[in-house]
Amino acid sequence: MSEQRPFLARKLKLWELVAVDVVAAAGLLAAHISFLSLPGDASQEAYSGPLWFGWLFSITATLPMAVRRLWPWPVLGLTLLGSALATIFNATREPWVPAAAALYILAATNRRPALALAAAIGGLVTTVLVTATVTPPQFADLPRDIFLFVFLIMVATWAVGRWIEARRSYMARSAQQLAQSMVSDERLRIARELHDVVAHSMSLIAVKAGIANHVADQRPQEARDALRVIESTSRNTLIEMRQLLGILRSSPELPGRHHTSQGHRRDDTQPTGRSGDDGSHSPDSAAPPADPATPVPRVRSWLAKVGGVARSDGPSRCDPASGTGLPAFGQHGHDPELAPAPGLSDLPALAQHARSAGVDVTMTVPSSVSLPSGLELSAYRIVQEALTNVVKHAGSVPCAVDVSAAEGVLRISIVDSGRGGALGAPESGHGLVGMRERVMMYGGEFAAGPLPAGGFAVSASLPYPGAPS
Repeated sequence: MSEQRPFLARKLKLWELVAVDVVAAAGLLAAHISFLSLPGDASQEAYSGPLWFGWLFSITATLPMAVRRLWPWPVLGLTLLGSALATIFNATREPWVPAAAALYILAATNRRPALALAAAIGGLVTTVLVTATVTPPQFADLPRDIFLFVFLIMVATWAVGRWIEARRSYMARSAQQLAQSMVSDERLRIARELHDVVAHSMSLIAVKAGIANHVADQRPQEARDALRVIESTSRNTLIEMRQLLGILRSSPELPGRHHTSQGHRRDDTQPTGRSGDDGSHSPDSAAPPADPATPVPRVRSWLAKVGGVARSDGPSRCDPASGTGLPAFGQHGHDPELAPAPGLSDLPALAQHARSAGVDVTMTVPSSVSLPSGLELSAYRIVQEALTNVVKHAGSVPCAVDVSAAEGVLRISIVDSGRGGALGAPESGHGLVGMRERVMMYGGEFAAGPLPAGGFAVSASLPYPGAPS
């Protein structure tokens, strides 16, 4: 569950940052205006020009800072011009803060930062040279002091902006790699479970083939029954093998931003540009990192090690609902090497475990429907992960689980009346990522998110063989 964070602990929106800049620009304008009435001293002579002229310098040098996040290049040009004129005519004693603020935005958002620094230094050098020609002899040190002070401020501001950009790019790459790693791990787990399904089906085929061969002469009807089981089981096994090979061949993709997926693989994790820590929107300059290794080598290595027999200590045995009281595959009192994968018939027991954890579960499950074992396993895992999220994040609340199969589509809906929240982010676990991958494996549709009136909803549609085109 996501909680409301304090104002200063959350990322400010663009309009809030612009409002801060407006206040800062107004304060700098007031400071500039006050400089116009200051008397001269040993380091700088007083401003002696028309008051309206000084006001014009001050406005040009400060007010554009209010929109530096929206138009940083024009703001940099205007503030450099205003600060330069104010410096030449002794209308300011302010170290070019608005120009430095615009320079920071250009550096932090990677908008031609080297050119921005060159423009700022060029404007400063030009100003110092002009100031040196018009400054009286008694203030001969003024141009040098201006150059050193403003130069240090400009370079330091630019360096901080570049550091912020580098840090932001690194964090974005790390988040992307973490998301890809999560998808790879989930696909590996799904592939292992599908391997268990295929291994169990092949064992059944071998047993039935032996029976048919043994009784073919004495009990032909029993042999025909065995052959019918072999036929139906082998057809379903071929389907599961296609799903397994599809997982092995596919490369990891990022989960959708809104956890909404359809049969075509859509990646909407990153927009064309990105919003920086400073609230400005910039083109994504850093190329995305190379895709990490797909799970293919790891799965192949694992398949070679097990030699066609499911492994009892692999990740497929791990309970994804650890700590919630929900059972994992192989925890139903059977040998996990021989027991079939859980399916729709196991959902009532899953609901009972959730009830024992305090969730008021109402469940509707079709009683007479024949589905491929892998599809039933995916449905079971989706419901299991969804109930796990309810137990972890919503607590003791009503939860409705509806599973139906009609017109070649298995539909799953899990709705709770909790507080809702943004689940499935990289830091919140693999739950929604795993559900999404299971649905995508069958070319289905998946959606998960908080409800407007409160609560959280998960829905999935998985087509199965025989679905109308």
